[in-house]
Amino acid sequence: MLVATALHSEVICFPQLPLAVYREIAAHVQQLAGVTATLLTPTFTQFDYYNSQVGGLELTLQDDLSPGDRQVIEEILAFYAGRYGTPERRPAMVSSYTA
Repeated sequence: MLVATALHSEVICFPQLPLAVYREIAAHVQQLAGVTATLLTPTFTQFDYYNSQVGGLELTLQDDLSPGDRQVIEEILAFYAGRYGTPERRPAMVSSYTA
């Protein structure tokens, strides 16, 4: 039997953030139950040494994630925004089914 799992997904993009820092952010947010982080492939067509090697970070949150855990995610993102500038944030499309 397949059961629909309600998820919220958002893409976070810091245009010049190094790969290692994206991985660090992913490691922090994935410590919360119900959160997954996926590094996205960059979309630029021409190499630029100053661009990030990552196209962004897709955060997928279960809709029943607690307000406290959502606040922790915002605090993590604010920490990195204070060092690397405000990221671009946009919704991503997600549909997931679990058995």
